[in-house]
Amino acid sequence: MQFRFPDVPASTRHWWLVITPENAEVCDADPGYPVEVSVTAALRRMVEMWCGDVTWPQALRSGTITIQGSRTLCRPPPRWLTFASIPRPAAAS
Repeated sequence: MQFRFPDVPASTRHWWLVITPENAEVCDADPGYPVEVSVTAALRRMVEMWCGDVTWPQALRSGTITIQGSRTLCRPPPRWLTFASIPRPAAAS
């Protein structure tokens, strides 16, 4: 899976996520595998989605995140993203 962040400097614009049944690895250089899914987003929007401030469907509808790949891999909610979700701490009372 390739992530593109057009709003960041070119040297850090492209990232890859290699997912196997046993592991997930983030790469800052092309690992050389075929890209099954490409995600393009502003970095801030991706972080907002990852943190749960914006849902995947909301981001797709707004056009702030685009995804290309097979329908099976790209349908919301994407299974490949759930492992990376950051749980929000409970609000202090």
